[in-house]
Amino acid sequence: MKNTLVIIFTLLSTILFAQNEAYGQLRKLLLDLDLSLDPRAMTMNSQLKFKYGVNRGINFQDEKGNIVANNTYTYEADFIKNPLIKSEIKKGEISVIQKEEVQFGAFSVNERIWFKNVDDLINEYRKICSSFEKYGYQVKNTIVEDDNFNIKNERTEIMIPDSSKKAQLMIGFLLPPKDDENKEYLLSIIYSVLQ
Repeated sequence: MKNTLVIIFTLLSTILFAQNEAYGQLRKLLLDLDLSLDPRAMTMNSQLKFKYGVNRGINFQDEKGNIVANNTYTYEADFIKNPLIKSEIKKGEISVIQKEEVQFGAFSVNERIWFKNVDDLINEYRKICSSFEKYGYQVKNTIVEDDNFNIKNERTEIMIPDSSKKAQLMIGFLLPPKDDENKEYLLSIIYSVLQ
């Protein structure tokens, strides 16, 4: 009996440690945003200077007859450094988006990072994916290739356990066409808290 309790306690502490480690790494990746807060508080407690905007939607009635506004709240900021990225960043943008699901606590954090070359883009993509896949309970990878089997874009979706909700981390990139004169090497990171 005593051994069983020790084993159960050890397993629980390992799971909690892994969740805390995943949360700490997510905070670093998402520029130290406190993901346990609502989007407004999250952005107010940040070192970044966020701009606020509201996109007004069309009002509708829910099943109880209440009028619900279908607005989207957006907080946006620029950055040039990320603690988990070692390659030189050309520019970066981060936005916290919350639709009308305020009562459910659903939101997303979108981070867009531009690199100077394709090697930096792919190296950082692979490094971030491999460091977060170990925290996920479900990982899905999608690769799109052209007719010559050259990768056009790649996306990895990782379902991460959260204390009370489901969270998804999507990491992806889209390579510009070879004949494009203004090549942009964009890494996209989207963290979503699902209902």
